[in-house]
Amino acid sequence: LPKVCFSVVIESKACYEYNACMLENIKIKPSPLWLRNTLLQSDIKPINNVVDITNLILLKYGIPLHAFDSQKIKEIKVRQAFNQEIITTLNQNVFQLDQNDLVITDGIKPIALAGIVGLLESGIKENTQKIILEAAYFLPATIAKTSQKLKIKTQSSLRFERGIDPDLIPLALMHACDLLVSLADA
Repeated sequence: LPKVCFSVVIESKACYEYNACMLENIKIKPSPLWLRNTLLQSDIKPINNVVDITNLILLKYGIPLHAFDSQKIKEIKVRQAFNQEIITTLNQNVFQLDQNDLVITDGIKPIALAGIVGLLESGIKENTQKIILEAAYFLPATIAKTSQKLKIKTQSSLRFERGIDPDLIPLALMHACDLLVSLADA
C-alpha cells in the first residue's frame, strides 16, 4: 500500500481510538456484481466501489468505516463541535451543532459528524482519486445523544450506539484496504 503521511489529532475523550489510512490513485467505478448483490441482499443500495466496500466491511465485521475524499486534507482532527457550528450532510441536510456533538475535521472545518454521517464537501465523487479511510471507536453515549437530538439514524450510528468490538477495528480496516487495492486500483 502507498505510504502517505498526514496527522491525526484527537482532542475529545469521546473518541477512544482512531485509525486511518490514505490510499491514492483510486478509480471510482461501479462495484463488481458479487459485491452489488451482497449489498442488495442486505437492503443496502450499491453506490460505487469505495462506498460499497465500506458497507461490505460493516456487514462482515460490524465495524463502520468512512471514506473521505482527501484531496485537500492534510490533517484529521477529532473534536467537540462549536456551539452553533453548521454542517451539511452528504444528503444535503443542514444541522446546527453544539459542544456535545463530536466532529471529524480537516483541522479547521468539519468533514463528518463522527460515527453518524459524512459531510457534503468531503464526500466521494466520480473524480475522487485520493481517500482517507477511517476506522474508529466513538463512545456509544455520545453518538446516541447526537443521533437522537438531530434525528439522524444511519447504519453507522446504530452500530456505534450499541458499541462495536474495538479488537476488530484493525482487521476491518486492513481488509477494506486490501479490497480497495483490488477493486479500486489503489
